[in-house]
Amino acid sequence: MNDAPGDALTQALRRLREAGGDGRSLDHESLAVIRRAAIARMRAGERPAGLASEYGLTRGTLYYWRSLAEEGHPRASQAAPGGRTPYKVSPQAREQLRQAVLGDPRAVGLTRPLWNRGLVRWYLREHLNTDISANHVRLLLQQLQLWPATNPPAYAQQCALVPWWVETEFGAIRTRAETSGAPLYFLQVTAVEAGAELRLMSLVQTKGAARDFALLPAEAEGGLEQACGRFLDRVLDLHSGPVVLIGDPLIAPTMRAMAAAAAARSRISLMHLPAPHEHEHRAVLHRASLEEQQLERAPAARRR
Repeated sequence: MNDAPGDALTQALRRLREAGGDGRSLDHESLAVIRRAAIARMRAGERPAGLASEYGLTRGTLYYWRSLAEEGHPRASQAAPGGRTPYKVSPQAREQLRQAVLGDPRAVGLTRPLWNRGLVRWYLREHLNTDISANHVRLLLQQLQLWPATNPPAYAQQCALVPWWVETEFGAIRTRAETSGAPLYFLQVTAVEAGAELRLMSLVQTKGAARDFALLPAEAEGGLEQACGRFLDRVLDLHSGPVVLIGDPLIAPTMRAMAAAAAARSRISLMHLPAPHEHEHRAVLHRASLEEQQLERAPAARRR
């Protein structure tokens, strides 16, 4: 038997108090009850500004609800369906998620050795009884300091910096990978915490933006090279044969450590994108060489 409207509102307001007055943290059913109550009070003449603090919602949200009611929209008395926002993930669930993502996904019943945002969403739903939209997973990871504040660039964005490399060298690498039956990935390593203690190590498909990742502490026992090795071991667990990786330019200490770890694993072939300015240096040297040749030819021409 359903609760009477007054009882349902009382329970929704109790949940609101338990959430510290933040209406965004309410479940879908409680928010729908409060929405209907707020619309009824606004129809009776109460102003949205007065209800905002009472219900823990923004004035903009209440004005929007009122406008839907005035238009007779069927959604006026219903909370919008869809995923919950990161604000609705409890502190306890956040900490449990953080510990899970810092570990191997196989430890929580998954078969893949690397995380992706779809698996994070699955873990929230199956283990923490919390469903958030796919678009909010990245925001939640950022709030947990498990994702860079700025999303790492996609492979295509990196290649756009060195188009000449794509035209002259990438095709040969891709052909070699296809001939050997090896998957081809773009490899990225990004610091995600202050002090660069935690590294987001990820594989990005060269066609598209799908990203598999692991989060590993760079300052753990064995240092950065050992952390890179543990990540590459998980990459090898994805495939039974060889794997071809294309990494960032061989400049940063992290990528040098990754190169050293890859050299110790025979099934890993690690290539590197050139630094964006490298082509400019080559062009300058080429022009200088041409100028020198012209200068050398000039005296001979005058002698003739």
